Amino acid sequence: MKKLAALLVLLVSTLSLAAFTPRLIQLGDEGTALGYIGQLNCVGSGIACTIAGTRVGTITYTAPSAMTVGELYESNAGGTAIAVTSTGVFYQWVSSTTGTCTGTTCSAATDNVTIGTAGTYLVNASMGLVGDAGKVITMAVHVDGAEKTNCEALRAETTPNVARQNLATSCVLVLAAEAVVDLRITENQNIGTVTVYQANLNVAQVR
Repeated sequence: MKKLAALLVLLVSTLSLAAFTPRLIQLGDEGTALGYIGQLNCVGSGIACTIAGTRVGTITYTAPSAMTVGELYESNAGGTAIAVTSTGVFYQWVSSTTGTCTGTTCSAATDNVTIGTAGTYLVNASMGLVGDAGKVITMAVHVDGAEKTNCEALRAETTPNVARQNLATSCVLVLAAEAVVDLRITENQNIGTVTVYQANLNVAQVR
């Protein structure tokens, strides 16, 4: 009986110890163990963390950098006229206002966005405008002065100076550092005027 009692005491003690022993959390990177922690306390968004408990190895947290974006826009009730004087020639949108720009250089003086870091970017562009009857208006994103044919939109104008046309396009572009992005328009006949009322050009790095 004494041996049985001693065994029961030992078993209870072992269970109690196990019940209050903190479990370790393993942190890993693609199957490679970086360390084991008993407690991880993070302040705010988790950028500042302290580690307590048994651990091995080194655990490093790197806060994500701010998203790289650039924005130009226009909202003008009176409209801004752009003269189109040559067939097949694109004329730059020249009446922008700078919006949110982080990691890029946005200029309302030159109406373009300069890329700060090379990478893959999502580009969105749109315009609300009026052109000349019977002409086809084409809007296209340009990079370093070159038309991006995968990032353009076109529409025929049927009623002059009355019906407002809305054009929009979206594309993914691989851009180098210092690349200059702007928005341009053209018509398919020599002489005409395109009046821009609303416009937007956005670039956002996705990789």
